[in-house]
Amino acid sequence: FNERQQQLLEDLKHVYTWQHSHAWDLFYYLVYKNTQMFDEETIYNFITMSEEESLAVQIVFSQWVLLREDQ
Repeated sequence: FNERQQQLLEDLKHVYTWQHSHAWDLFYYLVYKNTQMFDEETIYNFITMSEEESLAVQIVFSQWVLLREDQ
């Protein structure tokens, strides 16, 4: 992961932990630039990433969510 991908992953984990939203809803909030859920820098990083970069983050985030549910 590059620095922007790592930051996006950490922001997704943070919001998921305190908001308890469905994991895929968080990507909806990023796409629609919801600044109540994410800060502007996180939104900008997400929308300017290549598809390959953002998909890699989504995969790792999804795995993290599944591991949390197993505990």
